[in-house]
Amino acid sequence: MQTKHMIIIGTLSILFAAACSNEKVTVTDFKITDCESNSTDTLHIPMDLSSAITEGIVIPGKMTESGYFTFSFNIENKGNTDQSFYYKIYYQNESYKFPEALEEGQYNPKSAENFYGSWIHCKQNFKATAKIAPSTKKTIIDSIQIAGNPRNEKIYFGEETRNRTVDADHINQIIRSIKNSKEWLAGVKEKAKRNNVPLAEQLYMDAKWTVEHQQRQGNVNTRWKRNPRVGTYSFLLVVTPKEKLHQIPEHIRNIQQKDTATRQFINPYYYFLHAKNTPKGILVKQTPHAIRVHAQMDLTKGIYIDPLDLSYEPDLKNTSSTVGFSDQLFENAHWAQFYHNINKNYALNNIPIAYDVTGNNYTREQYNKNTAKYNDSNRKQDFVKVSAKPGNTVGYNKEEKAICIKNEGTANSGKLKKENVGVQTRIGLTYGTFTAKIQFPEIISTDFVWNGLTCAFWLLYQEAEWNQRDACKTGYIPKHISGKNEGDYVKTTNYSEIDIEIVKAAANWPKSSYGKNKKYVKDNALNENVIIASTNWDMACQDVENFTIGAKPLSYKDHNFTIHRWDHWYKALTSKHESKQTDALGKPIYYQIEWKPNEIIWRMGENKNNMSVIGYMNNKNTKIPNNQMITVITQEFHDGSWWPTAPFNQDNVPFPKSDIKGYVYELTIE
Repeated sequence: MQTKHMIIIGTLSILFAAACSNEKVTVTDFKITDCESNSTDTLHIPMDLSSAITEGIVIPGKMTESGYFTFSFNIENKGNTDQSFYYKIYYQNESYKFPEALEEGQYNPKSAENFYGSWIHCKQNFKATAKIAPSTKKTIIDSIQIAGNPRNEKIYFGEETRNRTVDADHINQIIRSIKNSKEWLAGVKEKAKRNNVPLAEQLYMDAKWTVEHQQRQGNVNTRWKRNPRVGTYSFLLVVTPKEKLHQIPEHIRNIQQKDTATRQFINPYYYFLHAKNTPKGILVKQTPHAIRVHAQMDLTKGIYIDPLDLSYEPDLKNTSSTVGFSDQLFENAHWAQFYHNINKNYALNNIPIAYDVTGNNYTREQYNKNTAKYNDSNRKQDFVKVSAKPGNTVGYNKEEKAICIKNEGTANSGKLKKENVGVQTRIGLTYGTFTAKIQFPEIISTDFVWNGLTCAFWLLYQEAEWNQRDACKTGYIPKHISGKNEGDYVKTTNYSEIDIEIVKAAANWPKSSYGKNKKYVKDNALNENVIIASTNWDMACQDVENFTIGAKPLSYKDHNFTIHRWDHWYKALTSKHESKQTDALGKPIYYQIEWKPNEIIWRMGENKNNMSVIGYMNNKNTKIPNNQMITVITQEFHDGSWWPTAPFNQDNVPFPKSDIKGYVYELTIE
């Protein structure tokens, strides 16, 4: 049973420097009343994630008895007649926001992206008090809840959220419809050719996409598509006499409305705290840091498998009460199995042997000998795979108290294969400090040979249509397009990704990336170190002040990094941090991505409270994403050529003989 947190912000002496008044009214003793003490510290509470999948996050939710913050304040009528006053409470996330005002005091349009709101279910713009007699105090008691999509924006509406089951008869019915339409079938055939997959597989995937698209239509406010943010929240109390009420613009009184002049949302915090044209006689004060919330993803509620993530009819033998498709898992599991998109235009040309590379098992001499032993005629050509058995490679390990992910080895499967594995969260957030405690497996032997794995902790956009990034004036290049052709650029995209990737590669980039730098030293990477790469996928948006091509230095506090982009069309910016394998892998390590509106900071360490900065970027050199993302943890077989000057080729790395296991112990977002 969850503990009820007793809530207090404090009396008005905390929120207001003095009693707030004008010639007609005085306001005192503004406080949250769900309390047992008079503590004045910022209240720290966990997010209530109990209904986050279907309804979105609410604050405080089950953290208080009522599910709301209850507040009260006193109004004293200073006038000569009985009268009512009007009041409203606004809130705003203060940790991850854009300033409301620019340096010149003008409105900052980016502040409309901030997470702010007021009463969601109240049809009134402001609430009226009962009539108060002259020289009389009236105590006002009300409540408020922070919830997703507080402006009730239609873009976040859709069908009621429910388990997305795949009905085989429905799939086959859609496949028949495709085959009966010459135009539709021709498009699917072209797609199958482009993706290098059999027509039957492409028909299944297109039918599945159609089912998914149909299930997303509707007119329900699916608030989880714009969840509240973690961090601190302030509250803004506004009190006004009746005659001043309609001097406040409609789009400020009702945050669901847009300004008729600009056709944009306007942040009410700017209007009441910064604007010069705010009517006199309106009482406005802010609670700077009233509450602070964090999220912790529960590992014990199981792992959901979304049937619509699969490109095949699922084998249900490995599903259970803790891993699978059930309604209970759909409604409660914070985690899901992650399914990689496999590019079937690219196949490995592997040496046909299985070996456990790490430890003392595999030497460079063996690597070179086996590379030379096998030519194209006797190698095994195949794609990297994903598990054909949902739940077979992910699960909760009670002994470790962790989610286990494993790349299945030949000893268990009886097949030579390289298979990617991973898990993802199902609750999306915008901004935050994402900290995971993970034990990734070692990836190099004592003789420095790579086992082919890249271990990754990363953030990825959540779904598609409703989750667009803000506009790029120079244009984004979509993920699947080269960008070198006229018309390739688009003003917005849903794709966003922020990575920590641990791989065996050189610390330096190729010499060509450094221009005329004569001090370049080639690094063969034949050592005990691994590379921890920090990457932001900005989709080649060139709106930033210092759009980087090649390798360029970047400093952050006392840290020096080299940020790198291959060319004008490359969609990601990356820096490398070199670390001993024993400091980065093979034991529980904290990995952290601090994602802010204007910068990203990457960290790592054995102690959560004492991590080292391993990467840094800001909005002067890369376009920071602003859409909602999930967290992903994977172990993948990447091509070594993705990291030029890397000493080992994936084709020459043996298939894994034994299972390669990783453990996820914790994920918090603050």
